[in-house]
Amino acid sequence: MVNRSLRKWITRGVWFTVIFVLFFFVMDRFERSPHNPELESFDSKSSVETLLRQSSALDYTDYTVRRLGLKPIPFVDPLQADINEPVINDVLSFQYPIDIDHKEKPKCRHWANASLDSTNTDANLNQTLLIVVISAVENFARRDLIRQTWASPHFVDVEWIEIIFLVGTTLFENQTIQDRLQKENVEYEDLVQVNVVDSYANLTLKSIALLHWAHGHCPGAQLVFKCDDDNYINWNVLSKILPNLNDTRSIYGTPVPTLYAERWKKQKHYVSRRLWPWPRYPNYLLGGCYAIAGQAVKSLLAATQTTPLFWIEDIYLTGLCASKVNVSLQSQPKYYYPDFPEKGQLNACFVRTTAIWQTRSSKHLAKSHKITSKVYSHELPCIPKGSRPVSKCFWGIFC
Repeated sequence: MVNRSLRKWITRGVWFTVIFVLFFFVMDRFERSPHNPELESFDSKSSVETLLRQSSALDYTDYTVRRLGLKPIPFVDPLQADINEPVINDVLSFQYPIDIDHKEKPKCRHWANASLDSTNTDANLNQTLLIVVISAVENFARRDLIRQTWASPHFVDVEWIEIIFLVGTTLFENQTIQDRLQKENVEYEDLVQVNVVDSYANLTLKSIALLHWAHGHCPGAQLVFKCDDDNYINWNVLSKILPNLNDTRSIYGTPVPTLYAERWKKQKHYVSRRLWPWPRYPNYLLGGCYAIAGQAVKSLLAATQTTPLFWIEDIYLTGLCASKVNVSLQSQPKYYYPDFPEKGQLNACFVRTTAIWQTRSSKHLAKSHKITSKVYSHELPCIPKGSRPVSKCFWGIFC
């Protein structure tokens, strides 16, 4: 009896110790909330209410400018006169070591007359669909695969669609890679390189460069798509959706409402409370692929002049900057599938109802193209689940 009671207390003690150790192990992985005088100075009268609710672009701008002591750039005015905030980011000085020579190949109409101050209102300009594929500088094989699949002339050999690849630079100037890029652009004439080092943390800068390049080179584009190079575009479905993307001050994509900031230190999108003191992010669109109305490009670029940079690109551009200049976020059914289609999901029915989806590898992208081609050549029919014949066999044996 005594031994049983002793064993019970020892067991309880062991479990208590394990739970105690696990508790502190888990808590150590989360961002702690130390005393932060900068938060106290952030509009102290309403700081509690502000921090508990969802942040706005103005809240973030005010807080970050104070926290970092950011100073206005002298003698620089905002692109839009209605933005009554000082310019703190130089977003008009990007350099393009490799660019498309509009004199040799004027794909985007009237490039010769386009500039950051362009006021050309030619009605033909609004027929251009500009697709900018964000690609890492070393992804040569992926870009070639895209040119052979969904971006091949067989699918997009029309004047009103322009596809370019936007790449950055290497951390250390690699002349071998630079020479390969030069040859690639000579052969395909669809490559733009910006003077931003390729890294996950610099995706925000690359997307701002996209706005800068599109505004300067193709100011009349009706839509500007920003897509990562791991996406597959199904023109058969997208062409049916395009007429619905007609709002002049919108971004179209897959919405992410009320996402909480990640405080686990090992999470991919971990953000400290010092950087982002609010519990939630503003509503935004997934950054894998979204479409910007052409007339909203300049407004978004103007918003980046006055909004401190935030390293998570889609939250920054489609959340903070879009809300600052009243660019609305809109979702479109069948537009974008943000996850990898699982085994068996990438079938004829999925292809016929999805415009863009993410792929997990070059092999998966090639498979997506192969299946899509079979679907629209009527080799692979869509059979809805409810209409599939029910097998009378049991385990494939008794029929």
